[in-house]
Amino acid sequence: MHIIDIPQFINTYIIKRQESLFTADINKYKDQLSGNIKGKSVLVIGGAGTIGSSF
Repeated sequence: MHIIDIPQFINTYIIKRQESLFTADINKYKDQLSGNIKGKSVLVIGGAGTIGSSF
């Protein structure tokens, strides 16, 4: 039985990139983001789909 790697399939054939478009910004502002959200609750809307969950 062949099992497909869904995240790799999405990266290769759907979004055609290996990392999130937000990676550079998240890395650049990591300390500021961490300070702003530490100890707080965060609501993510629309991030649970197949593509959203990959990043």
